[in-house]
Amino acid sequence: MRLFCLSAAEVDACWDDFGSLLTRLSGCDLTPEQIKTNAKESRQQIWGLQDPTEVHGICITEIIQTSRGLICLIVGACGQDIPKPLMERLHDEIGKWAKGLGCVAIRIHGRKGWLRWDRRFAQTGIVAERPL
Repeated sequence: MRLFCLSAAEVDACWDDFGSLLTRLSGCDLTPEQIKTNAKESRQQIWGLQDPTEVHGICITEIIQTSRGLICLIVGACGQDIPKPLMERLHDEIGKWAKGLGCVAIRIHGRKGWLRWDRRFAQTGIVAERPL
């Protein structure tokens, strides 16, 4: 399987290949159209895993400034039947890219089950919300 990260200029041309996958994002508060706009404006990045016929997984990242420095935030991911070694490879590639930008960490906002996919991530907090 091939890993990719789309440039802002590639988003429109490739959208039909993976846009429908984004409706299944877990842990993400953004619509597919918001992600598309953010990626085209280079505020977010669209990473993926594909074979010669289709895209099997998507991961959305965003670089945020914190008091500790830059952090690469994984804001959502979706996929189907992706072997764990491939997910780890994707996380490794994202990590190399983020480190090259000066990021000090990768952070995941998502459901607790994500921690099972890559044991290198440690739970460092909790996000809670209540409706008003």
